[in-house]
Amino acid sequence: MSRFSVAARLVLLSVLLVYTAGAQPPVGYWAEVDTTDAGTLRETIHETIRGHTRVPFGSGANWPVLEEADAHPEDPDYILDIYKNDNMPVSPTGSRPYDREHVWPRSLGFPNETGLGRYPFSDMHALYLCDRQYNNFRSNHPFRNVPGLPRDEFPTDENAGMGGGSGVYPENSNWRGSIGGRTYWQVWSGRQGDAARAILYMDVRYEGGEHPDGTPEPDLIAVNNASLIQSSGGENAAVAYMGILDDMMQWHRDDPPNDIERGRHEVIFEVQNNRNPFIDYPEWAECLYAGDCSEVAPMEPKNLVASLDEGEIVLSWDSRPETNLTGYFLYRSSVSGGPYERVNDTPVTDTVYTDLSIFPEDEVPLYYVVTAENDRGLESTFSIEAVADFDFDAPGMDLIISEYVEGSSFNKALEFHNASPASIELTGRYEVWIYFNGADEAQSQIALSGEVAPGEVHVLAHPSASSVILDVADETDSRLLHNGDDAIELRRFDGNGGSVVVDSLGEVGYLPDGGAWTGNGVSTRDQTLVRKPGIFEGRADSGSPFDPSEEWIGHPRDTFDFLGFHEILPEEAPAEGILIY
Repeated sequence: MSRFSVAARLVLLSVLLVYTAGAQPPVGYWAEVDTTDAGTLRETIHETIRGHTRVPFGSGANWPVLEEADAHPEDPDYILDIYKNDNMPVSPTGSRPYDREHVWPRSLGFPNETGLGRYPFSDMHALYLCDRQYNNFRSNHPFRNVPGLPRDEFPTDENAGMGGGSGVYPENSNWRGSIGGRTYWQVWSGRQGDAARAILYMDVRYEGGEHPDGTPEPDLIAVNNASLIQSSGGENAAVAYMGILDDMMQWHRDDPPNDIERGRHEVIFEVQNNRNPFIDYPEWAECLYAGDCSEVAPMEPKNLVASLDEGEIVLSWDSRPETNLTGYFLYRSSVSGGPYERVNDTPVTDTVYTDLSIFPEDEVPLYYVVTAENDRGLESTFSIEAVADFDFDAPGMDLIISEYVEGSSFNKALEFHNASPASIELTGRYEVWIYFNGADEAQSQIALSGEVAPGEVHVLAHPSASSVILDVADETDSRLLHNGDDAIELRRFDGNGGSVVVDSLGEVGYLPDGGAWTGNGVSTRDQTLVRKPGIFEGRADSGSPFDPSEEWIGHPRDTFDFLGFHEILPEEAPAEGILIY
């Protein structure tokens, strides 16, 4: 029915139902944004989101993604369209009763999915599923309030706790009317903000120049001047306009992001790998388009490191680019993820801080985060957590790869085991690097997310793997496409912008004979490999010759019985210690 498995669809449904208004984007995603003023904000937002992954429109590749993104929050087998608010069954064929609506009409700047139109034409942040008739009613009319007569009403259905009712302007209806001889479309109140934020996204995402892959891109501009909003006549335009900006800003204020929009946002982000800034930070729109930056806080600092220096805990981090900072605050907790207590009462202006209130000889793991504060009195969100370590050489204190599945079709999975006495946070810290066909540079770098409790495992799988695999998977990634001759590394960030290898399979830079590394009947091709129960430390030398039989037990192809748990030998388990990152 879609590119997502049943398990993934249930995960999506839970995201749509529980994603709260206070949820934040992944820590560090917006860290390069400079919030000093509107100019630096726009420039750095654009740089952050411009290199997105394209999913072609013409081939139909984006249909299943949009069907997941616009899934009905109470039943993912139905979609909820943007204008009529109708719930329609997902129909993975050409008989779909819904269209893909370009919120920024493609005739207004990028009618062709080539050249200048290659990226905006297929950008899913501005593509919504829509009832076909309502899509025709909207046509390519710009957005605007149409309070005067004559006007046409297009009512909504009542679904997902929204919509329904008609007859009195504006109520829960869409409206089409003319102002100054031009026809406009007023989106109904429950989706006005969604539509407006899609247009504002397009305005800041496309500013001319080129995509990082060299494809030229247009400059798309949201405006109040209706005379600028013109069809590009069947040709892609270098500059194009959409409006009306003031009304869309009011829609943005009146209809802030809700759980449905945030759930949709996460699905698009998963595939397209960029975000809509105005969903994550609605106040940024006020700064860019209304000149009010009073509610814009700085972004979180990067690369916080906790280390020991002559018995004292020393914290360091990268400076923020904002020129209006008053300084930084440090927070500490004995539990990963907090709650944290503030360490310094007044902001420090340096990017190095010594925590003199804690004695390392207490041998308690300490978790730190840092924030930045600006001269508006606004504080950033927390940075990625750093852990103070007092036992740098404790054995078994990091993750290992505990299982490797190289099965038929997309039956690909990796399992990671935590044998340490403390939880290990994956998000922002660990990545899987895959080197295809003897390459000496990684072609896939998959960031892991979540947390692994002591003694537990974390399973990464391909999203199209067998349901048996997906039932125990903690996360999926379509880039997990290893074969028997592909070397794999598990890497951990070192806090200084780089990473270190903590475990590996295969030999990086070497293409083995026969398409696999083998030894004593154990092979990396067409087998499931399970780590021997006495192995607690990873193979950090990924460039050395590899014999899988030394640390691995081979099982027949498509053996999944061992996924989701890992057995160890209790008498050889690591001693209590303090986790290091």
